[in-house]
Amino acid sequence: MEHRYTNEVLRKKFKNQFELVSYAISLAENMIITGREARVKTDIQNPAMQVLAEIAAGKDQFEPVIQAEKARR
Repeated sequence: MEHRYTNEVLRKKFKNQFELVSYAISLAENMIITGREARVKTDIQNPAMQVLAEIAAGKDQFEPVIQAEKARR
């Protein structure tokens, strides 16, 4: 998958950039808290970029967070 995610590709999925950024932050936080791997094949190690790749590929979804996991963080 290409490493650049243009505004045109991602903007189509959201009403504005604020919604995109807010959603991406929440998704990255969820990824870190649950410890899940990226759902797209990429050699990028940055969770923020992994999340953008997931959104662009349509493979973005939240994992359930167990309260004990949330309390440890």
